[in-house]
Amino acid sequence: MKNQLLAFKCPACKSIHDFDAGELKEVSGVEIQGVDWQIQWSDFGEEVPDLNERIWARSSVIPEAGTYRTVMVTHPFHLSVGERIWTLFQPPLSFFNGWDDYPEEINDSAMVNICFERILAQDEKAAWIVVQIENVVLVSEADQVLQRQESDATTANFDVFSHTQLYESAEWLYIVSSSEGDIGCWGLLKKQADHYKLILDGYWDFHRNTVNCMHIRMDEHAIQALMQRVQQQNDG
Repeated sequence: MKNQLLAFKCPACKSIHDFDAGELKEVSGVEIQGVDWQIQWSDFGEEVPDLNERIWARSSVIPEAGTYRTVMVTHPFHLSVGERIWTLFQPPLSFFNGWDDYPEEINDSAMVNICFERILAQDEKAAWIVVQIENVVLVSEADQVLQRQESDATTANFDVFSHTQLYESAEWLYIVSSSEGDIGCWGLLKKQADHYKLILDGYWDFHRNTVNCMHIRMDEHAIQALMQRVQQQNDG
């Protein structure tokens, strides 16, 4: 049924919070605005496990435009049948444990534009739904697909909270800053010879979990200064 809303109560405050997919705040330099609702991707069709079954194989198959996928959703999912939204796909290991533990899965992660098609099963805490994949931007290819923005974007937002960690791999710099894990922000930067490219950033709290995709050139000196600040913070 089109316009049927699917939403869940917050486990902490026991309330359903309003969300309008069409009103994501515009941010300068950001081409894709979306959410990270911890959608769990499967390889199932119409037949799905019981909603109380927690042991099932999460999919490592990157979504493809034009296909349909069956996914499990929980709080803070808040969308009506027929609505579209961008969301983040991560393979299972990094979905559960993070890119800090599995940086090799960054290149298999993607921003995915989904259309909510129908509900297969639901209860108060979770639902199996079918989504149509409308567009896909691989994280590793975002700087080739999205227009580059020249920006003096500040790095201050990446270490505004009490606890900040940096995780470096051969290709990527992943920054996570949080306050007791309850509120925080993060950024994913692609390393170049003499600069960095900001590809993703996000923010979370009890009721929101946003993610933005972009291609913004970041000055190497600003990033190095950030890394030094974080090192001093952690040493102190």
